[in-house]
Amino acid sequence: MLTPPRDPSLAIDSAHLAERFGLFMILLLGELVITVGTAALERPADDLGYWLALAGGLVLAGALWWVYFSSAVEI
Repeated sequence: MLTPPRDPSLAIDSAHLAERFGLFMILLLGELVITVGTAALERPADDLGYWLALAGGLVLAGALWWVYFSSAVEI
């Protein structure tokens, strides 16, 4: 089961798989921004701790996205 297929056309194309995963990551980041924006509409503007956590979460998501795509280029 772990041996490569006999027909080369059935082999997994790693470049295509990495491209699809990258597109999936972009979609997830967009969903994160939409979800956070929707949640922010329901909170009062004077809750500073919430807004700091919200900004920190977006920065963390952006940093993970940046690290993924900068490492994917090298690989």
